[in-house]
Amino acid sequence: MNEEKLLSYDEYVKQFILNDLEDCTGTKFEDARALADRITEGINADGTATYWRQEAIDYIKEWWYEAGEFIEEYELEFGEKPQHNPFSEPELFHALMVIIGCEKMLGNLECLKERENFTLTKTLVNKITAELN
Repeated sequence: MNEEKLLSYDEYVKQFILNDLEDCTGTKFEDARALADRITEGINADGTATYWRQEAIDYIKEWWYEAGEFIEEYELEFGEKPQHNPFSEPELFHALMVIIGCEKMLGNLECLKERENFTLTKTLVNKITAELN
């Protein structure tokens, strides 16, 4: 990873959403969280977003302060620390940060805040994309 610039946490999550968003067009979702679950289902099942331990470690180092905040917020929201240790399970921890980041980022979009039981249309994809950018 030395030669490539690592993305910030927010930029990584945003790009992760944008990479999969159009593939979800035409699908019905209960809410923004269900859309996030669909976008992140692959990394949730695989336990990795990087498919390379060293890259996950590099990102955790890059996101050091965000990772600390993530652990604190996770504990407040769920009443326990994340089960995945960033030192012994960096890929799982990194994937968890991306999954929760997608949920929060999509849940905070104005165009999705009040939506329930919606179909992701091309128009809505464009609104999401514009708001993320």
